Amino acid sequence: MKRLLSVLTSVALLAVILAAGVFGYKSFTDINKVKKIRTWRK
Repeated sequence: MKRLLSVLTSVALLAVILAAGVFGYKSFTDINKVKKIRTWRK
């Protein structure tokens, strides 16, 4: 039972890290797009 619990917690941690990475990457690319648009307007 303990082994199953540890496996579940590790999977949950991986899912959280993946979700955070994807979210951070999307926001990072959005910021870059805004910067490019601003420099293009100048």
